[in-house]
Amino acid sequence: MNTKTRGASPPKPKSRAREESLRAFLRAKLLRHRQKLIANIARNLEATVNRPGWNAEDIGDMAVNSLETEKSLQIGTAASRAVAEIDRALRKIEDGSYGICEECGKRIPAARLRALPFAVLCRQCQEAAERSSEQEETEYLRDWEDTLFEDNDEGGVADHVKGSIRLSL
Repeated sequence: MNTKTRGASPPKPKSRAREESLRAFLRAKLLRHRQKLIANIARNLEATVNRPGWNAEDIGDMAVNSLETEKSLQIGTAASRAVAEIDRALRKIEDGSYGICEECGKRIPAARLRALPFAVLCRQCQEAAERSSEQEETEYLRDWEDTLFEDNDEGGVADHVKGSIRLSL
């Protein structure tokens, strides 16, 4: 049943109980996942800070340490974003807006919420957002490419490189 956020009629008693049960289940699932993520962030941070070999004098060892640190930071950043998404979903559960697409106002199907409990968009709106994001990225890269090769190389190396970049887009 698709309804808009505003003016939506309350669910029937039977479906209301089912929705409450689903919300409670997903809330518990979100809290467990949040707890695991925070524990992983803490372990990752501790391992990064306490990594042996920081006094390495060999340039190869220093490079490996640097790459490992960068990888750990990227993992921590991704986990922190996931925690923020979970916190957002938990706030939506509390304020009663959980399971409503933020774009179109329709209900997000329960199957999608079970698979992705922090979803804020229905599948159709998510796909549209991803297409839009891909278009923006392509436009950004083309603008960057034009800026990068604004010099007056007159058919030289810049045009050859620019053509290679276009092929990869």
